[in-house]
Amino acid sequence: MNKKILGSFEVKGNQLIVSDPCYPVEDAFDKSDILSWVLEPAKSGEWESIVFFTEDFTITKLIACHRDVELGSEWTETGKNIGVDSAMAGIFDASVFGRDEAISYEVKNIYDIEMDEEGMKYYVACSDIIASSDDEAG
Repeated sequence: MNKKILGSFEVKGNQLIVSDPCYPVEDAFDKSDILSWVLEPAKSGEWESIVFFTEDFTITKLIACHRDVELGSEWTETGKNIGVDSAMAGIFDASVFGRDEAISYEVKNIYDIEMDEEGMKYYVACSDIIASSDDEAG
């Protein structure tokens, strides 16, 4: 299996959201929702993201690990699924997930998605990153 370091992101609080970015932020905090969820406590600071993929470039795993923690084999099984309706899933800082005001730049909107409700600019920004990436991740 191949792997590639995608880059890093900053977590400002102590929560991560694991979700498809098309879902509203409220879904992650809804205990009855089974497709997106909050991971806490999460260490604030810089996190590095790594993608694993097969020879035909099918992504099989996405990992985010705090820079101060060695990537090891000790994992805690949550038994939770990640819902994917828009062909995207990710690990996001809960303090900015789904919040349009977190996107301070003009999005490209490569797929010409209608941005008529709260959270759509954030979703479009995620879509733009994936669409413009050779890794189909970002």
